[in-house]
Amino acid sequence: MDNLAILKPKKGINPNSLANLSKGGRKKGVPNRHVKYREALFEAFDKIGGIDTLVQWAKANQGDFYTLLIKALPKEVKADAIVKTINVADLLIDEE
Repeated sequence: MDNLAILKPKKGINPNSLANLSKGGRKKGVPNRHVKYREALFEAFDKIGGIDTLVQWAKANQGDFYTLLIKALPKEVKADAIVKTINVADLLIDEE
């Protein structure tokens, strides 16, 4: 029974509250390292010729280019649509 007491949250504490999460992570003002990597890649891209060089490479390596292109596309596309169904039989009866 003592082991069950460990699993139960203390009275008055919401275990789902954001206030109970640890305060880990980056300190305020420290830039995200992924931003640094992305900026370095864009700088290198410009230095090796930019879009013109990419187009030359893509023409010579179409398979690799399309592989990269597919990975760059969004995984999901969200769209709102209104769909109206039409009963073709009703249309035929109205014409007669």
